[in-house]
Amino acid sequence: ACRAKSPCLVELYDRTPGFNVLLNDELVLRGHALPADVTAPSPVLTAPTTPVSPTGPAPAAFPISTTSGNSTARTLRDDRAVQLTAGKVYSVEVVYIHHVGMFYLRLADEALCQQLVELNNHIHEVCSSPSSYDASFHPSVGELCCARFSDNGRYYRAKVHHLCLGDTKVVVYYVDLGQREVVSYTEVRPMTSSMIQLPFQAIPASFYNLTKGTGQWPEEGKRLLHQLTKSKAVRCVCHGGQMTYRVELFDDAEQESPLDIRAALQLAGVGRIITTAADAKAA
Repeated sequence: ACRAKSPCLVELYDRTPGFNVLLNDELVLRGHALPADVTAPSPVLTAPTTPVSPTGPAPAAFPISTTSGNSTARTLRDDRAVQLTAGKVYSVEVVYIHHVGMFYLRLADEALCQQLVELNNHIHEVCSSPSSYDASFHPSVGELCCARFSDNGRYYRAKVHHLCLGDTKVVVYYVDLGQREVVSYTEVRPMTSSMIQLPFQAIPASFYNLTKGTGQWPEEGKRLLHQLTKSKAVRCVCHGGQMTYRVELFDDAEQESPLDIRAALQLAGVGRIITTAADAKAA
């Protein structure tokens, strides 16, 4: 699918029978590529000094929809998810890390977290009932559903990422967790309108102007990022973005000076911060 002229920017799909996968997203998620907005040099923004409320006005109710707003089930930015604004500062938690170049955030707001806990309890109660199972419910690519998460056996909000061969399993993306997994059709349930009122909480992100150079992001970088952000709220400076939000993360807890997590990764040899146009061209 061509999205622009001169040069032609394309989306590539794997439509092998039983699949419908956007390869652009797969390359980003697997660490083989970066989101399009990092390829061009961008000015270094001055971080705002006054944090803003991460929640803003109360979220409007979202109408129930069975599609993602696009023709494919993107696992990255979604209009129904919590939105960040370029140039603003948020308190966030890192909830899932694919690798250093692709991770998911969630706003560290007590009221919002409580709403999510209550919603998840409601979803699990409804979906655990034997009457909720519908053998004819086979959601298509991009369709919303509730799916049983293998880590704890509870049901969460999800979106179908792609279908598996054999018509018995499907790959889902958990919109509040940032994770994907293969589940059986017997483990998915329809999503009701009451379950869509709260915006999706997982926020796709990557580090602003941090490049990995050649090869894939190292596994030790993932472990270090987890160690630096585990079980704590960190300050997030948003620089906008297209497929993912480009962010800087800082740990302000018990520090005479904030720990720049991006700089800590670079110091450990995990990636390199782009500071000039020449750096961007070399990357």
